[in-house]
Amino acid sequence: MLQNPLPEIKSKIYQRNRLRKFWQRSRCPSIYSEFSTLSREIAKDIKSHSQAQWEKHIEALSPEDNTLWRNSLSYASLFVPFPLKGALGSTAITPIEKAEVIADSLQEQFEPNHVADREVFDQRIHEEVANFLATPHVQEIEPTTPTEVLTYVQRIKPKNPRT
Repeated sequence: MLQNPLPEIKSKIYQRNRLRKFWQRSRCPSIYSEFSTLSREIAKDIKSHSQAQWEKHIEALSPEDNTLWRNSLSYASLFVPFPLKGALGSTAITPIEKAEVIADSLQEQFEPNHVADREVFDQRIHEEVANFLATPHVQEIEPTTPTEVLTYVQRIKPKNPRT
């Protein structure tokens, strides 16, 4: 393999693009097979080139100049705990403070809704429920017959299988 395979890969890509354009005009099967073969070769060359670049990068890492440590640090996901914020933006540090912050949060979340005129609101809800239950909601819908289904299916335009 050459020292720098990029010019070779670029020339193959140029040739592949020309083959694709020619095949799009001619639709010749032999040109398409040549195009496909060249595309697979390009993919293989790019993969081997990137693998060689990666190996070259790994071999260049050294513990003396801290490049090995910096590179490994960039791939390690460091866990940074998210601090709990209490009332007025204070940070909870001890387990007791954390428990109090969680308890306060749950207490705020599960408070009942405060309505200004509770009796009027409750009366309106009871009236709505009573009206709903008093009105008949059963609708007699006739079942569909097979002939209705058949006539509907016959009216549908068939779709083109190629689209």
